[in-house]
Parts: sequence; C-alpha cells; structure tokens
Amino acid sequence: METPAIKFDDVYGQERIKKFLLNAYTQNRLSHGYLFVGEEGVGKVAMALAFSKALLCTGSAPRPCGVCKSCKMFAARSHPNLKIIFPHPRSAKDQDIQAVLQSIYQQPYLVKKLWSAPNISIEDVRTLRREL
Repeated sequence: METPAIKFDDVYGQERIKKFLLNAYTQNRLSHGYLFVGEEGVGKVAMALAFSKALLCTGSAPRPCGVCKSCKMFAARSHPNLKIIFPHPRSAKDQDIQAVLQSIYQQPYLVKKLWSAPNISIEDVRTLRREL
C-alpha cells in the first residue's frame, strides 16, 4: 500500500511553519531535529511527511519530486532512512526509550517521527531531548 504523493503544497494552512521549514531547507540550515505537535487535525502529520519526503528526495527541484527512487520508496513506506515511531503508553519502560535512542545513535541522519506526541510522557520527551 502506497502513501499518496505529499508535497508542501498539499498541506493546507500553517503557512508560517511551512515557510520556516522551506527556508531552513532551501538555505541548508536544518536543525538536528523537529518536533511536530498540536491539536488533532491541524496538519502536523501531513507537514511532517511532506518535510521528511523533501529531505529524503534525491530528484531535482521542486522537492519532493515524487518520481525519483527515494520518493517512490517513501511512498511505499520502504525507505531505509525513514522510521516512524508510534508512542508508547505513558508507562513506557526506560528500555523502550533507550531502544529509540540506540537506533538514533546507530543511524543519526534518519528521519524520525513520533506520532501522537501528546501520548508521550514529559519525562520521555525530556530524555529524548537531552540525549539528542
């Protein structure tokens, strides 16, 4: 099952965030990590997917091109540098957080997404932030 083609133009609203991410990308001034949080339905998942796809795209501008090998692998959810992380319950064990950190240490330039971030405990976010 393929993910539909997602581009920045497909994300409605959030123009300020979209402009910020596009500027960071085009000026090659990317941060080591981005956290997409907000109320349900505001487009944080779509924005994270569009941004991730643009970062992983190996085609020509505008990125994501949607036709290069990387974009096709992204659409098929089989890109080796894309890892989607679902939240653990609030009672997540330390070893679960350590497993996430270990995967980041092994491949630090992977695109990581934490879905439904409000379900992650504050302490887990602090641990991830401190370690990253």
